[in-house]
Amino acid sequence: WSNPIEITEKENYLFANAVNDILVMTDKYESVSDKIHFIYDYLAFNTIYDKSISLSQSAYELFAEHRALCTGFTKAFQLFMRRLLVPTYFVGGLGDSQSHSWNMIKLDDKYYNIDTTWSQAKSGDVVTEVRYDYYLKSDQTLAKDHTRTPAANQYGLALPSCNEDRAVTH
Repeated sequence: WSNPIEITEKENYLFANAVNDILVMTDKYESVSDKIHFIYDYLAFNTIYDKSISLSQSAYELFAEHRALCTGFTKAFQLFMRRLLVPTYFVGGLGDSQSHSWNMIKLDDKYYNIDTTWSQAKSGDVVTEVRYDYYLKSDQTLAKDHTRTPAANQYGLALPSCNEDRAVTH
């Protein structure tokens, strides 16, 4: 996670505990795929997309206030994937022609796109259901409204291709 401002030791402790508490909830699942699905659903149901908050680009704000912009969703999901030892990339580009970010993960030796920001069907600020239109998707599927920028990850590396959609089985 990135932290553009100073946070207190107490805030850092609370952040670490929040992450660990959520990871403990994944212990009931045997497969990595099920753990990923749980994290996706958890972020969808427990985070409000909010342009008005001060740290909305950080994973910290997502855990502290349950509010974030796309970068906060992306960084939080990436943090969980790293803790679950799932290879993951932060992908930058455009979504509906606006600056946007999402993740790419490697699962069962294949790469998939996951956009946790666009996982929510809402009524006002209330999430009514989780959508899987952007969960474990190919580059071709995302291309309808997502465009990667050249050197689309934070390290300037070429990203692997995501060649197929994976069916959601939950």
